[in-house]
Amino acid sequence: MTVNHSYFSLMEVSNRSPEKTGYICKLRCAVKNYNWGRIGSDSRVSRLFSKNSGLSVEDDEPYAEFWMGTHDSGPAFVVERSTNGSKNDEEETLKSYISRNPSVLGDKVIQKWGNDLPFLFKVLSVAKALSIQAHPNKELAKQLHKQQPNIYKDDNHKPEMALAITEFEALCGFVSIEDLKEVILNVPEIEKVIGSSYKKLILNINNHEDVEEENVRSILRSVFTQLMSATKDAVSAALLEMRSRLNQSNKDGQLTEKEKLILKLEKQYPEDVGIIAAFLLNHVQLKPGEALYLGANEPHAYLSGECIECMATSDNVVRAGLTPKTRDIQVLCSMLTYNQGFPKILEGIEVNPYTKKYLPPFDEFEVDHCTLPIETSMVFPIVDGPSIFVVTEGEGMFCGASFEEMVMEGDVLFAGAGTEVSIATKSSHINLYRAGVSSSFFNLTLILVSCESLTTDGIAAIVSNCRYMISQAPQLDKIESFSVLMQAPQLGFGRKVIQLHESVELDKSGKRRKAKAVLIKALFIVVILKLVCVHVQYKLLILFWLNTLEFGKRGG
Repeated sequence: MTVNHSYFSLMEVSNRSPEKTGYICKLRCAVKNYNWGRIGSDSRVSRLFSKNSGLSVEDDEPYAEFWMGTHDSGPAFVVERSTNGSKNDEEETLKSYISRNPSVLGDKVIQKWGNDLPFLFKVLSVAKALSIQAHPNKELAKQLHKQQPNIYKDDNHKPEMALAITEFEALCGFVSIEDLKEVILNVPEIEKVIGSSYKKLILNINNHEDVEEENVRSILRSVFTQLMSATKDAVSAALLEMRSRLNQSNKDGQLTEKEKLILKLEKQYPEDVGIIAAFLLNHVQLKPGEALYLGANEPHAYLSGECIECMATSDNVVRAGLTPKTRDIQVLCSMLTYNQGFPKILEGIEVNPYTKKYLPPFDEFEVDHCTLPIETSMVFPIVDGPSIFVVTEGEGMFCGASFEEMVMEGDVLFAGAGTEVSIATKSSHINLYRAGVSSSFFNLTLILVSCESLTTDGIAAIVSNCRYMISQAPQLDKIESFSVLMQAPQLGFGRKVIQLHESVELDKSGKRRKAKAVLIKALFIVVILKLVCVHVQYKLLILFWLNTLEFGKRGG
């Protein structure tokens, strides 16, 4: 059994501040007034932008997107303060600052993406449907940008994730073949647009035999292309009949959820082929705290609600329906994957009692959602890449590097690589989101068990959870280290009181024994401290850091 290194320490609790490293600054960010945005102060985007910029909200103006990043179409500006605390008159873009100080990105990020932020962070307030669209992969993005730079403004791909703040609706991906057959049979107007021969292609797919996926995709591609390429007269006639039929069903109280959506879309975008196309796509309804992620070449359309959105730094969109904007039907129909089935919904990984982490299968980004109650503190640990924080509710003290300031709704902050950020609340809670480069890019995955009760049941729960993770985790042979942290706010503002760390290079059975030994040692120490400090509240966090370098992409 070989151990690289191990150490154990009872951290000395004192009032001395730790050495401050890293970089933090506030950002002034951009707003987009697309016509699908919520109007005036009804829009969360308008409220965040107003508090962030100091500008008033226009009551009759749509506020659709709040951009936080370096993209040229909506750059953020660094808000520097002079020595007396006032704002400097001269501001530079975050992109410019990073180009002058690339170390804030971290070495690994620079090696992969150069001297620019690899992600773009947004808040969306959606009043009516966005276009049916898809985002190109890198190869197609370069081609489109070269051919039409006025429309496709960069050469990057755009995987993205939407994390619901309110109830949030979207169309995403094609329905299964079984559902598609039901659509073809129950929506007669589709046949009138695509023709009976395309209807037969769908109905003749055998559900009970092995069917080549590529054949199914080919059929779906043909049907979808035929639909989206239909003449305006054919679409208008079909929608007239569809509206009449659905309105009658509505009077009889017999509409499905999808049919209710179709009537809603018809009012927003009359005579648009996208209304019919919506029947072929999954209707996704997210609850607050649920997230949806989208890879390249997947059709989707956000419909209503408010969300946090994060994506690779790009603004490339290929549209084909539900929009007055430029459509590129041929490109969209040729680029789609034509995968079928309901998309995966992320609910977040609870990394501590106040924070959930959302990890889509993309290197460029991840998102943390933190809700911190009154009179509470927590630490965002040091990471090897940059982060952007946005406060959506409440207020709290934001500390790190040489930065220490009360932040509140509308504040946006950039933290450079290697910066530890702590947040504390007093009389108000705080709700904030963090975007950063994916943990998987740094070849680390975190499994965490937490406990705030040292009752018999509490100890049993920790032991049970850890045993399960130790014995069942498929990544066990990639475990790099075990960490046990005990935080006791009453002994020093949330500072780590116990830190136990073991880095190991063992076989699978050896790692299992070592993990159990670390757990037992940690519990023993906590019991001793609890006996000595009877009235001290604490949190015990047990972390397993896994090296996932050899696993490739994870499924999210």
